[in-house]
Amino acid sequence: MRILLMIAGLVTAQFSTSAETIKNSNLDVNFEKAAIAGQGSQITIYNAPITNKETGKTSYFDITARFSVDREGKLIFDEVSQVEEVLSKNANVLRPGVYQSTKNKCKYRVSAPVRDVNGYALYSMGLEVQENEGIDCSTFTLSLSNAPKKKNIYISKHKLLDDVDDAYSGSILGVGDASQFSTTSIMLATMAGKRLTISELVNYTGKMFDDTFDYIWVSE
Repeated sequence: MRILLMIAGLVTAQFSTSAETIKNSNLDVNFEKAAIAGQGSQITIYNAPITNKETGKTSYFDITARFSVDREGKLIFDEVSQVEEVLSKNANVLRPGVYQSTKNKCKYRVSAPVRDVNGYALYSMGLEVQENEGIDCSTFTLSLSNAPKKKNIYISKHKLLDDVDDAYSGSILGVGDASQFSTTSIMLATMAGKRLTISELVNYTGKMFDDTFDYIWVSE
């Protein structure tokens, strides 16, 4: 309970985008490595990593807070309604929002994550129809998870599972349902800043990274 109150206090005081020690504790928080989604005046921070500097152990939290205005007219977090530890043991997360393909102007949306029964993040990615009027865009849906490969609900029973190197277990992996992403392939999603890269990690030919697609985050 004490750690939850300290996290809540930090969020209420300010929104940090770089590693920072929580006041009066031995804990570091780094919101920069979390995924953030908003709706109305509410903001949710997914998989915020909290590290104990003495033990080196990192735990991950989902934090929900609300924006308001103080007596001086300044924006503040006036209510932290939920601080929940999640079971995910890695910080591999996708930033929810709209992404634009680097090959054309087509835009696609990555959903805010939901949790599977083991606490791992589940994402979907698909065409943002209203953003693509008059453009010929590929229609597809990707289903992705950051669970270890044998607990990843999208690939755990895939015939190519054994071809996924253990080094990628816990990365964001999944499958697609359209011609752009072969349904027989296992896909890898990685983020670097605002760039989202979707790659065929393994396919029926045994090749790695046979096809790669890049998208740039443009809006919530």
